[in-house]
Amino acid sequence: MKTTILYPSLALLAAAAAVVIVPVEAAAESCSVPPSGAMSLADSRDDVYVSRWCADQSKIDMLWNGLSLDADLWDEGWGYDNVCDPQLFLPRLLNAAFNVTKVQEISRHFGENNAPARRLWWDFIKEREDDGYEPKCCNDEPGLNAAHFSGGLSTNLCIKWGYKIGAAVRSSTLVHEATHEDEGHVGDDECSNGASCDTYYGAYNANTMQINYLYDAVSAYQIETVNGKPQRKVTRFTTGGAEMCAYIPLWTDAERDGGIDQISYRINNNFASGSVFPKYSDVDDVDDAYGASWACANCEVGKYTFSLQNLGKNKACNEIANKANAGVNAANRALCTSFNGKIAKAPGAAAYQTLANELYLATKPCLSYNQADLDAYCSAQQATAKTVADLDPYGILADNGFQEELECTADYCRDRFDPAWSSHANEPTWDDPLGCLDMLCDDDTECRRRFLVYKADPAKYHPDHCTDVLLDCIEASPQQAQRSPQLWRDGLSPALKVDAVSASCQSSYQFCRATEEIARRVAAMVLIERWTVPGPGPVEDLRTNPRINPVDQAFRQALLRLGARLKAGLGEAQFTAELAALMRHPEAMAATFDAGPATFAALFGQKDFTAIVGPQLARISPSLAAVERVPAAKALLGKLNAARVSYTKLGAQQVQKTLQDASRELSPAQFEGLIKALGQASTPAEVEAALAKASP
Repeated sequence: MKTTILYPSLALLAAAAAVVIVPVEAAAESCSVPPSGAMSLADSRDDVYVSRWCADQSKIDMLWNGLSLDADLWDEGWGYDNVCDPQLFLPRLLNAAFNVTKVQEISRHFGENNAPARRLWWDFIKEREDDGYEPKCCNDEPGLNAAHFSGGLSTNLCIKWGYKIGAAVRSSTLVHEATHEDEGHVGDDECSNGASCDTYYGAYNANTMQINYLYDAVSAYQIETVNGKPQRKVTRFTTGGAEMCAYIPLWTDAERDGGIDQISYRINNNFASGSVFPKYSDVDDVDDAYGASWACANCEVGKYTFSLQNLGKNKACNEIANKANAGVNAANRALCTSFNGKIAKAPGAAAYQTLANELYLATKPCLSYNQADLDAYCSAQQATAKTVADLDPYGILADNGFQEELECTADYCRDRFDPAWSSHANEPTWDDPLGCLDMLCDDDTECRRRFLVYKADPAKYHPDHCTDVLLDCIEASPQQAQRSPQLWRDGLSPALKVDAVSASCQSSYQFCRATEEIARRVAAMVLIERWTVPGPGPVEDLRTNPRINPVDQAFRQALLRLGARLKAGLGEAQFTAELAALMRHPEAMAATFDAGPATFAALFGQKDFTAIVGPQLARISPSLAAVERVPAAKALLGKLNAARVSYTKLGAQQVQKTLQDASRELSPAQFEGLIKALGQASTPAEVEAALAKASP
């Protein structure tokens, strides 16, 4: 073939649509090119396909040689000297061949089940059509597209075929004609169309092969090589607000519809017998069959960027509650970015879902709060806050840890307590200018009074059970000291009587505290054993469990952390102090009750905590079964029982009676010494040692 090639510009290709009709000769025939009724370039898309190969001589040679064309048959105006002109017949034949090569590139990997083995359509044509093709006017046979001849004769291609059938669907005729090298048609009168008739669909014949090729072509989606393997290309788009992915069809939807129409026509008209339905009625059927589009929402990288303004509104981990979450967020942004790059190469909904699952599994969970980081945040807020409302405007303390917001507010209010506030102790509705009373006590008048009386000491206005009993006892001391004066030694000063009553309150408090300290220790051991889960880490993340109250969750995590620190070497005294601080809150006792009502009743009794856990406490049957399943906790039961006996024996009233008797038997100096010793006693043993001196 001559190597003369024209390289048209886009302007030239566009101008070709208005080319002047030129008469050409074909074996003593004369016909106009393009013929009357020819498709426009916009419809046939010959200009598009020509632009994909005409600038590459190797592609031209591949197509020319693959069709075994003869230069003598394609010169004289048919296009041999200008293969880049889409208005000429030869470029249109090469367009058909080019389409077959592109279908084979895909069908060899992704073809219809009823296509021939390996689906190598271009190879199929090359092996059979070694006699080439010849252009014909076909003036005497206006309905004919092509005619195949055996015995060394080339296949005739009618002018109609090149101009009245689009380039994509036109390619199927090459498969049809190549099959005739092996199989001819049966009698034309056996088919409803009266021509091109074969036995039945599914047998090896020209119409079956043409249909199978078209099935491959209309279901061909562009491919690419990823990691050394071919896969369908994916495009991403948004429709109706939904992010979608789809395969990219080889042909346009109009071309695919044309192929489906051709399949339907041939199945219905070109077979003598047999009855089958076309597999597809339109391109949507094809795409549905191949799952060619699917939802493929991307991963929004920005949702893993932390800011106070977006706190709780996106997926970013809290970098204030735990500074190490900055690394978690960075890692998740990287995973997110990688995922977005991969889904553009993920062929199909299943592949997308696989990537989505991998992303889900790889996404790092947020780290729970770090106590030091929370404390640092609290301190920073305290330094700038003008009122308690400024301490936690974003709820960081409220949402992390157990009672962190309360503790931070309590420290803030104690540091800024104005002694002048105490004058309002008997005004239940008075509010301080910092908002402390509203935040810490709400409408609890007893809490408000004690906040003001005890100068914002949280152990006094939010007391545990024993401290509450102690304060009630001490606050009633002046009145109690004036009762039954005959029980005291004559001449004993009122002040000393009050001191004696207060000392009995303090003494009883030591026994109460010792008893509850053991009970709390036992309860904590049972809960830690119950809540600890196998696997790495001391804390189970239960924040997403809707069945667990958020306050209970926070208490559970705090207790498990404390238990983990004890195992790691935390001293007993420190553990006891921190456990007491943790369980001082009514919410902690309520959570302990919720976790094991029968155990709670057995350890703490059924009357002292009714105000916290509710009247149902009185109806619970106490049981130590859960305690007995934890050896270390069971070992403390004897000590707990002994403490209870001492508490019962040396309650406030019993100690007060002992002191009344002592006031009559001891000298004033001895009695004052006894009261002083009791006031200094900090353990039950020291109380008992002091009371041993109550008799002369």
